[in-house]
Amino acid sequence: PNYELPSNIVGLTFTNPISKAIELAPILQGANDAVIALTHIGFTTNPASIEVDNTVETALAAAAPGIDVILGGHSHTDPSRQTSASGPYLYLPAFVGGPNNTPVIVNHAYRYNNYLGEVVIGLLPKPIGGYEVVARAGRYLKVEMSTPEDPAIRAIVDPYIDFLTAYTTTVIGQTEVPLDALNGYTEETNAANMQADASVWELADHGITVDFHL
Repeated sequence: PNYELPSNIVGLTFTNPISKAIELAPILQGANDAVIALTHIGFTTNPASIEVDNTVETALAAAAPGIDVILGGHSHTDPSRQTSASGPYLYLPAFVGGPNNTPVIVNHAYRYNNYLGEVVIGLLPKPIGGYEVVARAGRYLKVEMSTPEDPAIRAIVDPYIDFLTAYTTTVIGQTEVPLDALNGYTEETNAANMQADASVWELADHGITVDFHL
């Protein structure tokens, strides 16, 4: 919730992800052959980060029974090398022992489409019906400019590209001088002033008196 405007999340509540997984994973496991958690809570506790807590994917894997795979995000953990964000895990995918010491595979794919993460699970039929996960493996694939596009994926993405292109090329106003925020971190700039003025105007337009803008 600290990443969103309250007006955008009306009616939504955010609980502890590990507690919720402990509650839901066994239920999901009872009705499905495999349970895959798609998360965005960070790979492991990182003392170098300002977000130092235990609600991370390696802790989730160790605590929640019934999860077979975690596909994670948020910490931008590089699968090709150990960094401060990797903790004791040298490479990804990593294996974490679950509550019953059942291995849970955890994978990350760094950031900005640099890598494609791949996880493969092997299943065997159970005598009473259904399947059980008996093998887990994974790898990362480096994505480069020379990597050919997949036409099926491109067909899925294209409508969003068209929508965003139409949105970002819509003219909503004009300026008589160039706007420059290049040195906005160290000095006053006209682009930053415009952003501040726009924020104040928007609030005032809704009847809110602004005393201070940061």
